[in-house]
Amino acid sequence: GRRRDDNQAGIAKAGDADASNDYIAITILVASRSRMQIKSVDSAEQLRDALGVLGAVPASDLLALEVIWQPDAEGDVLSAEELITAYPQLKHL
Repeated sequence: GRRRDDNQAGIAKAGDADASNDYIAITILVASRSRMQIKSVDSAEQLRDALGVLGAVPASDLLALEVIWQPDAEGDVLSAEELITAYPQLKHL
């Protein structure tokens, strides 16, 4: 990854990642007592729907929740090449 130099004390503006081709990868793991119906994600709308399903798990059914991001150091980002190498199964939405 590369350390990103930002003029505003490390605060990135919306759209900065797309403009500079810097990325982070976020993985959300949910363990639930109830079965979740999540379909294959091929569009931004389907991604919003899948996140809505995860967000709708009642607290009484939630066993565990973990959010993992890569790279994990503040200010570090992945280049497009690093992202594709580390996560070859990703789809561009």
